[in-house]
Amino acid sequence: MSYSKRSTFVILAGCLLFLACDLPTEAPIVEQTWAVPLPEISVTAADVAPTFLVPVPSGFDVALDPVVAASNLGTLCGAACDTLNGLVAPVPAFTGIVGSNFDLPADLIVAYVRSGVIDVSVTNNMGFDPTENGGTVSLEVVGPTGMVVASTTFDASQGFPTGSSLQTTLLLGSLDFDGDVRTVIDVPGGQTSLIDSAADLSVSASFTSFTVTGGQLGSLDETFIFGPEAFEIDLGDQILENVQGGFVEFKIANPWGATVSGSLDFGPVSKPILIQTAASSTVRLDFSESELREMLRPTSVSLTGVGTASGTSIEIDASDLLSLKPTFFLVIRP
Repeated sequence: MSYSKRSTFVILAGCLLFLACDLPTEAPIVEQTWAVPLPEISVTAADVAPTFLVPVPSGFDVALDPVVAASNLGTLCGAACDTLNGLVAPVPAFTGIVGSNFDLPADLIVAYVRSGVIDVSVTNNMGFDPTENGGTVSLEVVGPTGMVVASTTFDASQGFPTGSSLQTTLLLGSLDFDGDVRTVIDVPGGQTSLIDSAADLSVSASFTSFTVTGGQLGSLDETFIFGPEAFEIDLGDQILENVQGGFVEFKIANPWGATVSGSLDFGPVSKPILIQTAASSTVRLDFSESELREMLRPTSVSLTGVGTASGTSIEIDASDLLSLKPTFFLVIRP
């Protein structure tokens, strides 16, 4: 929640915007509407973010569980290797993939990555070096559109004999991520080896850091606090007794397309509020004479409240700000 400095609004000459007439020196003799701007209320993305998005200065940190995956030669190579199972023979040419997808938190469909570090280890138990004769082993991060957004490749210059492991670190920059990390082996074949369809290639991967600017949420249902904001309106007893009615009008900017429902407390007076999904809107809260007198009898008023932001297919960014700019309109009778 962002907090504003205490704002003081005293109804004196030069402090109020008058509609319909000039400032009276005595109690009003004609009905007037006085407009008093109140402190702006703001709700940050951190206020409404699900708990798996942990606010940090650069965005949100997200914790992801490590991944361990493996595929055997029968799966990677297919029928060409299955027909040679148990024989010493030239390795067939094939391209295979070991998927090692990370599970994003529930309701995080796509993460908008600011930075990330993935430590990866690939272990070869297939009985031969897949990088021989021009073969390669590639570690790839694949974006939601299917494009490779980060990768590194090993070849014969590093060597990858059976029983050994390759370790590397993938650095992620600004990209969209839905959890897809994979190891691709491209084997030209030809090296002689015992073909064992059950022999495998295994991968372990873990994030040592993962920071996002935001993401696409499947749904949002989070409760937050409005305020507190303090303001002062010193009407004096004579003018206060002539208050006929009034309302607060909010100019609202809603960056999330989420519905916000809740209540606002103007001192002892509570009012329900509903903010629709539109990017900009106006909400009006009306007050009776008795509510206004109860609220304004003390010159200092605290504006607080609680709300719940809810919706589906929500885009959230750490820089987002839900803002409510209120103006207090008071109707004064003679």
